[in-house]
Amino acid sequence: MNNSKLPLKDLCFGKTDAYNELLESGAELFERFFWQNDQYSINDFLKGSKYYIYGDKGTGKTAFLKYLECILSNDPENLVIPIRYKTEIGSDDKKILQRAAVTTNNIKEEVADISDISEVKDCIASWQLYLISRIIKGLKHKGEYQIFEDNKEYSTLYKLIESIYADESHRIIPQINKGMVSVNLSALNGLSATVGLEIGLEKEQKRVNYQKLAKKVVDLFSVLNLVSSDNSVWVLFDELELSVQSKKMNNRDITLVRDLILAIERLNDICRNRNVSFPVHIIASIRREVINSVYTSGYEINKPIEDFGKEITWYIRGGSYEDSPLISMIMQRIRVCEEKVGINGNEDLWYKYFPRTINGLNSKEYILRYTWHRPRDIVRMLNLAKENAGDSDCFTQDIFDATMRSYSEKSWNEIAEELSLIYDSDDLKAIKKLFTNIGVPFTLGDLNDRLKQYGGLYDYVKRFNERHQLISVLEQLFNTGVIGNSGQRMRFKFLKDDDLDPIGKMIIHTPLRNYFAVQTNKKDEVNNKA
Repeated sequence: MNNSKLPLKDLCFGKTDAYNELLESGAELFERFFWQNDQYSINDFLKGSKYYIYGDKGTGKTAFLKYLECILSNDPENLVIPIRYKTEIGSDDKKILQRAAVTTNNIKEEVADISDISEVKDCIASWQLYLISRIIKGLKHKGEYQIFEDNKEYSTLYKLIESIYADESHRIIPQINKGMVSVNLSALNGLSATVGLEIGLEKEQKRVNYQKLAKKVVDLFSVLNLVSSDNSVWVLFDELELSVQSKKMNNRDITLVRDLILAIERLNDICRNRNVSFPVHIIASIRREVINSVYTSGYEINKPIEDFGKEITWYIRGGSYEDSPLISMIMQRIRVCEEKVGINGNEDLWYKYFPRTINGLNSKEYILRYTWHRPRDIVRMLNLAKENAGDSDCFTQDIFDATMRSYSEKSWNEIAEELSLIYDSDDLKAIKKLFTNIGVPFTLGDLNDRLKQYGGLYDYVKRFNERHQLISVLEQLFNTGVIGNSGQRMRFKFLKDDDLDPIGKMIIHTPLRNYFAVQTNKKDEVNNKA
């Protein structure tokens, strides 16, 4: 079947959510589809020298963790514990975590600019307790699978964890009242009086001091002895994201995620200092915006992330579209789909299914121009194109022309969700009105004129102009990839440019131009290159 082709509907380009893709394709196929980006080394994470993977939304952080989960789970000597912050840590858990936060100097070294250190509160100890409890209870559920010697320290540690997690739930922490937490006394049977004093145990009221308990758990974990085995524990913490439901919830998550990152750092530090091959590994994926939000709030989490993290990026400045790892990712998926049905041809897979040119551009360059250089964008675009392809076995310019309206709208909807933290529905409506039918490139003066014009016609535009400074709005739109600068080379945030030049000429990013019905000045745009 060397010369055969698959119909486009039988090609699998993936899903915008890696969890859904894994559920649909299964672990074996998911592993084969996964493209190992040269920008980072998976072995660095397997060896323990890296344990933060970070990047922009849609760059493949979850796919990376799910790939790790798959390959680690293939070895029965590994205990893999996946945790999803956004999904598994509920609003009640977050409220309790906030109540458990204590005024502390523990994070003083991570504070960059706080006027009163006495007001700093953290949940680091709570997160450490939770992570250790997941590890210990995971080992218990594994039966004979062990990595720690069953000695006095381990027995005490297990009893303490069991005393507050006796219902086998995955709660972060139980209800706290005045710094005390209820415990199951039967689980503490045989606990030494010394330990009871250390944790402030009140047997009559069946309560312990929560912060003392958390500290004791961490102390015991740090001195556990290893048994002679090849068993390992891998905690994979995903979805370290900030809520966009409200400003209050967003600020809450900034604190909680900050402290989770620091808790992971400290537990990994304990493991690293105990033994170079310590068999407990905690890996987390973090959105770039989370790092930025935490840093601007006054906390320097960038040091551990820079030292022990790796960024996922798909854009290579100065590189050719021919060399883009995104193109390689798509070709790998096509190759796997063909191999599944016994097609093993050696021809150029890209031009087997894609035309040479689309709208005057090489098809590879065309597709990249319509993305933010993220896997999610290409997956979304090609899946929509498949829906318009019918029974065809090759993409055409007509197919992509029919796709771009829907793709543009879905892309804007995703960005609008992110902007909704700052702007309400009327504000977003005003932004749409401001840019609809605008000519590109445009200037700050053009936008001010449009605001005045539309403000006289629409009350929501008038209110928007009164509430928000245009420069601030433009900076937000730059940060989310909506606009950039025009010139000899287009400047965008996703192209690793830091700041918008509001005095210079500005443009709407290509994939959104269909949604905003942008009027393009071809003469002015011809020399722009991404």
